Amino acid sequence: MPQIVGILAPIGRDSAVIGDILRKASIECIECADAPELIAALSERRAGVMVVSEEAFRRSELEALMGWLKDQPPWSDLPVLLLTKRNGNAVLQANLAASLGNTTILERPFFPGTLVSAARSALRARTRQHEAEDFIEQREFRLSSPARVV
Repeated sequence: MPQIVGILAPIGRDSAVIGDILRKASIECIECADAPELIAALSERRAGVMVVSEEAFRRSELEALMGWLKDQPPWSDLPVLLLTKRNGNAVLQANLAASLGNTTILERPFFPGTLVSAARSALRARTRQHEAEDFIEQREFRLSSPARVV
């Protein structure tokens, strides 16, 4: 099942531009208007990466995303690409990154290739997580199945 990149960048055309860049690189993505829509989109599909701009965060948005990330299975460490402003509030950016967990900060403006490279790296890492999950499920199934006598 292909993984999807969820985008939450509600200011201006950021979301559309980011989506265009990723789609041109054959990366499946969905643009979302707010945190509940992002959570729903990533919950329905095989979540690969979240791309979120720092401007997207109001207190309720951050709390919703943090709560959803916290409720993920133990094997899950969903990568987050946090888009920040150049010369922005470094303390705020660091706090956002720490709150969201597995976060890579991309300072704007950035080259499209930088975004694509970061997204592909995050998707590869996420693929390894899903492979580990599948392995654990198979192992647990084999251990819980009754032994066959030959």
